[in-house]
Amino acid sequence: MTSKPTKRSATVALDASLQNYNKNQIIRAKAPDRRQVFRHVLGTPFVTDWSYPSDAQQKSILTEFCSCASSVGVHRRKLQQQHKSKAHKLKKNDTSTDIEQKDSLVDISTALAPLEDLVVGINDVTKVLEGMIAHKAHLEASKADKQILNKSKKTAQSMPITDALAVPVTQLGCIFVCRGDMPVAHTYSHLPTMAAICSDRFWICAFSAGAEKTLALALGLKRVSVLGIKACNKVHIPWLQNPTKVSYLPTNIRAIKTVGLIKTRNTRVTAKSAMSTPQPTVVDTVNKDKQTISLKRSVDELDKYRSKNMPDLASTVDALAKNTTVADSDTDHKKTKINHQH
Repeated sequence: MTSKPTKRSATVALDASLQNYNKNQIIRAKAPDRRQVFRHVLGTPFVTDWSYPSDAQQKSILTEFCSCASSVGVHRRKLQQQHKSKAHKLKKNDTSTDIEQKDSLVDISTALAPLEDLVVGINDVTKVLEGMIAHKAHLEASKADKQILNKSKKTAQSMPITDALAVPVTQLGCIFVCRGDMPVAHTYSHLPTMAAICSDRFWICAFSAGAEKTLALALGLKRVSVLGIKACNKVHIPWLQNPTKVSYLPTNIRAIKTVGLIKTRNTRVTAKSAMSTPQPTVVDTVNKDKQTISLKRSVDELDKYRSKNMPDLASTVDALAKNTTVADSDTDHKKTKINHQH
């Protein structure tokens, strides 16, 4: 009787044969040596060049923005802590009614409302850009319709501008894109083309890696990959509209009512004499035709009046001095007589 080989004996025989097999005897085909080759392939011409600011410019932009928006992050963190503490208290107090819970939820939604001047997130920014593009296209179409109507002079009514499209809800002026922190380029590649369609004066600032954390900390959010800043009202200065076309402004002369002297030959002579000899003048208005009299005549008349009516000053001073000396001598003589009598 011959016994059939079992499965166990077959596996043992295979293991023994593999152990005796020399691994170095395996013959492998060597891979051929290869060199680097460049192949020319057609690429898309619709490529947008991202203008990266320098590292110093990125730091300055981020620091300025974070200094302006730091209070927003502090406010959001405080509100989040307050709402967490309120929710914890509500869980402990099971006796609270549904009305109080609804009020707390309303407070949370109103307190953490989005900012009016900032748009956070790729989806929200793209929605705003789409609205701006639609608004611009509608305005251009309405202008074209008006021109056609003016040329044809028909009574056909053009499409009226609705209030929603007449003034868009939001208009962005600048976008911050944390391009270094987003590995997939397809998520943000549409932003430059949409910004260029909206307006020529639209700014896109692409940041390198690490900018997302700083923006998120400043705003008190978990992630800020794309941030849109709303446009402000333009400052209108009329004389700076075309600085290259310089033109001198015309002179503006005004007439003001004032009072002045009537200039004659006599007044010119008297002014010169008054500058040389500053003396008091006497003005006499006798004749209506001659409104002023020369200073020389007035000075001469004053000297004549002094010589006739007033004595000389030197003689009067001497007389006063003599009188004072005589009076002093009389008083001394009287005092000596009184002493002898006593």
